[in-house]
Amino acid sequence: MDKIMYNSIDEINKYIEDTEPTIVQTYRPKYHMSPRVGWMNDPNGLIYKDGTYHLYYQANPLGVEPGKMLWSHFISKDLIEFKDLGVALCPTGKGENAFSGGAIEINNEFHIYYTLHVNKKNPDVVRIDGKDKNLMIKHSLNEVDNEAHKHEPRIIEDESDKSEEIYHSISLDGMMYETGKKVFDNASLPENYSRIDFRDPSPIMIDGDYYLFLGGRDMKLDQGLIVVLKAKDLDHYEYDFTIGPFKELGFMGECPCFRRVGNKDVLIASGCSPYRDGNNFKNMNASVFIVGKLDLKNKKMDVDYIKEIDKGDSFYAPQFISGTEEPTMIGWLEMWEKHYPTKRLGHGWVGAFSIPRVLKEKDGQIYQTVIPSLYDHLKDYKGDKIPKCSRITVILEENAKLVIAGDNGEVVIGNNEEGVYVDNTLSNSLYKCIRRTNESYKEAHLEILLDVSGLEVFVENGLEVISTRIYLDGELKITTQENIKDLNIKEVVTTL
Repeated sequence: MDKIMYNSIDEINKYIEDTEPTIVQTYRPKYHMSPRVGWMNDPNGLIYKDGTYHLYYQANPLGVEPGKMLWSHFISKDLIEFKDLGVALCPTGKGENAFSGGAIEINNEFHIYYTLHVNKKNPDVVRIDGKDKNLMIKHSLNEVDNEAHKHEPRIIEDESDKSEEIYHSISLDGMMYETGKKVFDNASLPENYSRIDFRDPSPIMIDGDYYLFLGGRDMKLDQGLIVVLKAKDLDHYEYDFTIGPFKELGFMGECPCFRRVGNKDVLIASGCSPYRDGNNFKNMNASVFIVGKLDLKNKKMDVDYIKEIDKGDSFYAPQFISGTEEPTMIGWLEMWEKHYPTKRLGHGWVGAFSIPRVLKEKDGQIYQTVIPSLYDHLKDYKGDKIPKCSRITVILEENAKLVIAGDNGEVVIGNNEEGVYVDNTLSNSLYKCIRRTNESYKEAHLEILLDVSGLEVFVENGLEVISTRIYLDGELKITTQENIKDLNIKEVVTTL
């Protein structure tokens, strides 16, 4: 494995091909993208070009946990059926990792900007969010202990430990990228900003100028922020201004991405270890909408509000797809600092993408709606069982609930005076929790996407969303209690 780790993309892709027949497919989603082999986390470099979606992702094909991080590559015509083409970007130096970034089309070419993360002292050890990987498993990885873990002292790292620098690479067809060129000098950041926790560039052109939005860290305040760089040319960027810091981004901002949504400017961003605030920020990390008005001339963003994107335990690091007419977002359908059943069971893979979500704005609020192409894959279903790939619509009045059960457990979706909730405690997810909406609803209209081990619940046309993972065996059945109306089940059918 060490030999493969530092060799070519071709060798790693050969390893994927050779290993794929050994992978256990029991819990693999069908219409949510997941890696053929090994570990995946953040979506990267999402772009639509010439009728095809190119969707890269953080990958370690050589294991079922973070290791040497690469970019692997899905392609799709409709964001429902897809093909995994294997690794597209793989820095080959000792300790080098391709961390997250974004993509943009310029002059009919694919341009990616990404984070070259280098582990200097321990090149074979990955550090994540300021915590040594080996320290991350010394607590029990449940909701209560994770919250306590947020308040523990963080490891202090310096430039002898690691570096994170921003690189630019170009491809004619999007299939393979070289390491590329460094485009920014971290020393030019404001004095109190971390030089070594600075990552996840997202490129965008606004009014003829090119910008990069990046995640950063204010060391003095110990809060996350978003740094905006402006291009002198495509290989040279300068510091422009900062958005934040915000407590909602914890101690480190990650994966920022900008689009106009209706009448609002929207930044989606993620943060490391924001402290729990009532029903908000119950996971180790969190992703948020930052909604307001971006003012490039005066180098600021006037923020109306910040809202957690997903109330479940399985959503992180979303990114907009570049090149689409409508603002379309995909996240990682998982979360850091959990036990992952497909890892523990030796199935050989971990992770999936969320369903692509089209953002809409109404009366200042941001709604997440299911990608319309999903509805082209729906088939009428009749029977006393429920397909493991389903789209369910239902109205839950107060105190109503719906139970999806298999041979070894169940998941409950209900509505009570505190809001709509998803209870996965008996679903074998290994992260037992009950998650609920911030708002309460006398009559809640739900759209539920079930995809083998993935579950996403869209409440009131996507005003709130709850996502989780479930691991139910055998045929599934659905039962209801109390006041339920208009239950409709459709099977989701794919051919690839």
